[in-house]
Amino acid sequence: MTDSVLEVGYKSPTTYKEVLAQIKETLVACWTLSVSQRRFMVLAYLTTLIIEGVSVIAPWLASKLMARIAGHELRFQMADATYILAGIWICWLSWGILDGIRDAFNQHFRNNLNRDLPLIAQERLLSLSRDFHQTNNTGQLTAKVVRGAEKITDVVDLFQHNILPRTTVLVIVLVMLGWINIWFAITGAALIFVYSFLIVRGRRKTQDLYDRAGDLEEKADALTGEAITNVSVAQAFHQENDLLKRTYDLREERRDLKDQERSINLVARTVRAILADQTGWFMLLLSLFLFQAHNTSFQLLVFTVGLINRFRDEIVHLGWMYDAFVEKMNGIRRLSYVLEQMPTITNPSEPKPLPDAQLAKIAFDQVSFQYAGELAKENGAWALQDVDVEIQPGEVLGVAGESGHGKSTLISLLLRFADPTKGCVRFNGCDLRTVKLGDLRSRIGYVEQQVQLFNDTIANNIRFGRKCTQEELEAAAKIAGAHDFIANLPDGYETLIGDRGMRLSGGQRQRLGIARAMVGKPSLLIFDEATSSIDPLSIELIMAALERIKGKCTIIIVSHQLSTLQRLADRIAIVRHGRVSEIGTHEQLLKHNGLYKQLVEIQQNHDRAEA
Repeated sequence: MTDSVLEVGYKSPTTYKEVLAQIKETLVACWTLSVSQRRFMVLAYLTTLIIEGVSVIAPWLASKLMARIAGHELRFQMADATYILAGIWICWLSWGILDGIRDAFNQHFRNNLNRDLPLIAQERLLSLSRDFHQTNNTGQLTAKVVRGAEKITDVVDLFQHNILPRTTVLVIVLVMLGWINIWFAITGAALIFVYSFLIVRGRRKTQDLYDRAGDLEEKADALTGEAITNVSVAQAFHQENDLLKRTYDLREERRDLKDQERSINLVARTVRAILADQTGWFMLLLSLFLFQAHNTSFQLLVFTVGLINRFRDEIVHLGWMYDAFVEKMNGIRRLSYVLEQMPTITNPSEPKPLPDAQLAKIAFDQVSFQYAGELAKENGAWALQDVDVEIQPGEVLGVAGESGHGKSTLISLLLRFADPTKGCVRFNGCDLRTVKLGDLRSRIGYVEQQVQLFNDTIANNIRFGRKCTQEELEAAAKIAGAHDFIANLPDGYETLIGDRGMRLSGGQRQRLGIARAMVGKPSLLIFDEATSSIDPLSIELIMAALERIKGKCTIIIVSHQLSTLQRLADRIAIVRHGRVSEIGTHEQLLKHNGLYKQLVEIQQNHDRAEA
């Protein structure tokens, strides 16, 4: 079990080695996650290099034009500069055409990456085990995915349009200045070194502020999502203003951190701009001195001044590019961390075929399970110990016991949300770890305590992506006792049920859950506390549905309502302290004089008291 991604520390770099390491890490992440679109990245970059090359040629032609004009003074004729003007026109025309081509490559790249990255992240999150999702906030995970995908496309765009071409041009300009005179190269290299030092040092002072502000923004977004999701609870307890205040406090704290960051950046950028301007001024004086002392050509002077201005502009952009890059680095690191999480439950390398049988035979063979990480602190070291139970094909097994003693863990192992620490779980004779997850779960129908429904039609919720005819869909709804109430709805099976099915009653949602489980014609049906929070009439309808299902598949019913188990179960297993302490029929367990008998007596006393 990994630690929560919300608890992983994103430490700001404190040394230049760490800065370079984080830059490298971010670039590798961008390159890795952009694998399907790399050819468009390369084409866009090559196009950008040509554009920047043209941007250097144009000033050289302009310097020739200025020299030609200065040489002819008042006797200048347009014919004297025909070829130069044609060259400048070609440069500018090429510039516009190539810029359009580059934008086409970039737009294609960005659109595809914005489509692919969230899907990659969603695929990874859906593959992770329940313990990962139980220890992480859904809203913050979503924020990491959405922002991280945006940051990656922004960083790649930044590199294509700015960092790579501008640094390339910076090197070319510095080499050309060095070719004109070595002192230009020495001065320029010194400026780059000092400027880079100031950039990194200034960012070190603000990175922690930026990281903390990002954390607060994620928490605020997550709280907003939770408030909207649980709006009925907020309204019922009249806590709308409290939720708003908590969100406001988070966003206010974030604003204060961003203000501090901007103040530091303003000072740093001002100092860097002054340094770049003064160095440019020094290089301009040096070019005039060389022109005067060595009698260089006027054309070379004009070209040198153009290169100096270009060098100064690229240096200033260097600071802006680094700031923009680092601001996006944190989001990319967080998305990368989510994508680096590997599922703990995977398909075997050489899966065995699962025997095709209408009724499932289940065996827990000396099964023990131990939690790890934070869940171990909450549930204890051993959730299950030495469970040895066999469920015959077509049997209905009831499972009861006190809360927190291992019932849900049994179901998790059977669905292979986790694997046993010791022993094995067998489905039709096959160890679950030796078969494909899809083969296993396609044979199981699962109805949980709170049926999770999608904001879609009733038909799509029952079908849930599986191929079935309308007749098969309605047959499953009839088995679940849901067809009549669906038929009475204005749009029938095409009725939209709202977010999480909130337009339906609890009993109706549970019956849709049973229909969804039955449409796949499972050989095993798991009914996990599905009648614990609904009205007696709905319970009776669901019980009748289970009676219709009985014999069509093997059934496991987990319930605190012993009357349900007494009515439906062939045998009842009592789970206590992670062990199956009792198992047998209702009559056998009453004779045992154990926990089951105590629970029956407690429930009977409760029923008499209510009567």
